[in-house]
Amino acid sequence: MLLCTNEPKSELQSSRYIGERNGWGMLKLIDYSPLYGKTWWVWEVDKCGGVQGIINTCKATGARGAVVKAFDGVNTWPQWEQSVYTLKAAGLVVGAWGYVYPANIDQTAQAALAALEKADYLIIDAESEFETSGTAAHQLGDLIRAKVPDALIGLTTFALPELHSSFPYSTFLVWTDFIAPQVYWADAQMGAADMLNQSLDQLQKLSKKPIYPVAQGYPQALPSEMAEFGATAVNRWVGGLSFWDIQSTTQDIKDSVKLVETYRPKQGVHNPVDKMWTTSEFNAALDSAIKTLEGYKK
Repeated sequence: MLLCTNEPKSELQSSRYIGERNGWGMLKLIDYSPLYGKTWWVWEVDKCGGVQGIINTCKATGARGAVVKAFDGVNTWPQWEQSVYTLKAAGLVVGAWGYVYPANIDQTAQAALAALEKADYLIIDAESEFETSGTAAHQLGDLIRAKVPDALIGLTTFALPELHSSFPYSTFLVWTDFIAPQVYWADAQMGAADMLNQSLDQLQKLSKKPIYPVAQGYPQALPSEMAEFGATAVNRWVGGLSFWDIQSTTQDIKDSVKLVETYRPKQGVHNPVDKMWTTSEFNAALDSAIKTLEGYKK
């Protein structure tokens, strides 16, 4: 059976499903997320060398995309509108993120929705202000999902739920599609592998939704720890990693991020010990699939 799409290329690259030609010349549907591969976080665009600096960092380190701050509470950030189209034109997958508070939930939801209009996905950053604020978390989800029930939305927050028992993880995970735990091992005075393993173990007890960890890409993390973080993620079958953040990182850390590979299973493979794709293999397959689909549309 031929599986095809009428989406233009820019939308196809950020959609959840793409077609891939198999060995018999047929197209099959494979699960694809904008979070697969490597992603850089952007806090303040002007402190990253501007939009071109973000593009350069992503290209130099093999990252597929960037997630840019678009709002803080009720306040939208102009940098989002000023950067998103240029970043997409450079071939990057571009997500939006915003820091949220339990107050002024209606206006916060509007800020999130405005960012999502142009984003490939949205990440909600909820931290200490939401501890003991499950009701506000529920309200925020209701307001956003009433407008965009099918949008790709994630949560980023504390990496270790057992240390934050009053944070409403379960409430957020009802309406978000994935979680991006902040695995800042140096700040926590832990090893990179140890903290990532503990985070995955604890979060998998709460939900079966995808986990895309955020690495500490700034001092006091060591460049050598990026390899440890990446290797642990591979062993735990994690398909997407991100790094906080461009403006705070160093050249040594960028060089180490370039060497980090992420893995995803091939179609129909669900055993972590079976053959998986490296980032470069997956990107090559994605480009081939897009060209194939465009050929079928002609």
